[in-house]
Amino acid sequence: MAVAEGSELASDLYGFQINLTVQQQAIRLQCDGASKRNEGLWLPYVEKLQLPPANKLKELVRKGVPPTLRSWVWMEVSGAAAKKAAVGSNYFSNMALAGDKSPFLKHIDKDIPHTFPSHPWLHESDGQAALRRVLAAYSVHNENVGYCRSMNQIVAVLLVALNR
Repeated sequence: MAVAEGSELASDLYGFQINLTVQQQAIRLQCDGASKRNEGLWLPYVEKLQLPPANKLKELVRKGVPPTLRSWVWMEVSGAAAKKAAVGSNYFSNMALAGDKSPFLKHIDKDIPHTFPSHPWLHESDGQAALRRVLAAYSVHNENVGYCRSMNQIVAVLLVALNR
């Protein structure tokens, strides 16, 4: 990535390369400070592993979910944590094994190298393997959809955002 004059190449929160001007760098530092302060507001709920009541949750989300807590908040708010607990610990492993027989593997394998190729983790074999596992597992989990182009982009963003 070319660096524009008067800017600096940096990585964003999720590892994507971005150009930042001096002014943008200053704003980023302010946001980082606000995020650190907001962590303290979330701690009582994190310690209990329980989201706050709806009105308090809305207030906290509007102030910003600290990056260190986004994965936990997303899993709780989306209902994914409850669903994960309900289906048991082997569910994803079983789906990943079933995904190895997905009729869509040829399409998935073709799209993976084109999924955010400049992202450091998604460009490595670990990131590509994680992306392949999730896409293949989903393709057998939801046979009505299977796999279609651009699912790789959505799943990649979720994997990176959820630190998987």
